Amino acid sequence: EQGVAIDQVDNFGAPMLIAMLVMAVGALMVLVPSVVGGSIASERDAQTLQPLQLTALTPGDIVAGKLVASMAYLLLLLLCLAPALTIPFLVGGVSLGGALKSFGVLLLICVELAAVALAVSAALRRAVTANITSLIITGALMLGPFVVMGFAFLARSRDDAFQSDVSVLRLLGSLSPVSLFSWVGTIGSADTGEFAGTAGRVWSVVWWLLITIGALLVARRSVTAPTVRDR
Repeated sequence: EQGVAIDQVDNFGAPMLIAMLVMAVGALMVLVPSVVGGSIASERDAQTLQPLQLTALTPGDIVAGKLVASMAYLLLLLLCLAPALTIPFLVGGVSLGGALKSFGVLLLICVELAAVALAVSAALRRAVTANITSLIITGALMLGPFVVMGFAFLARSRDDAFQSDVSVLRLLGSLSPVSLFSWVGTIGSADTGEFAGTAGRVWSVVWWLLITIGALLVARRSVTAPTVRDR
């Protein structure tokens, strides 16, 4: 019987890590909107938001409290995943730094999706509607930029008149928080930052900041009591 060579075992780590990350991102796309999407909308639906607005808590305090409470549960789930991410490092082919960076990117994606879902929850009145809307917006945010980029590359290859710069087309993908994985570096023989380029990596962080902060500001605005907002 033939065994498995050591160099073949070393190559198992990279595809194993990539498969785990794909499953983790897919799980976050469903879990985060489901957990956060109804956090504020359920309060408004149950008519408990107005008494909360009459307390000494500011709208920012309410939004921050809902975000921290939701992130505490999601962070616990991510911590349960952390030991599994070390398996590719133990198998070989993936550095410990790469595994840690991948976990950090998952955490950043979780924060951005939670902020977006919180903004949707604060803007809508029904928890079920907020959850469904959050799922749709999350899917559009995560996959939409890559779909548009794919069609743009397809149009560029088929139409000679459409000669857009490749680097500009790649920047479309930086809108998605998935592009933050470009900061992980080399996973096995693949360089995650090679496709995005330096500009794409920088813009992935810029978009993450703009979307996260903007969503939290929208949530804060929506939670503000009408009497305070109209002053």
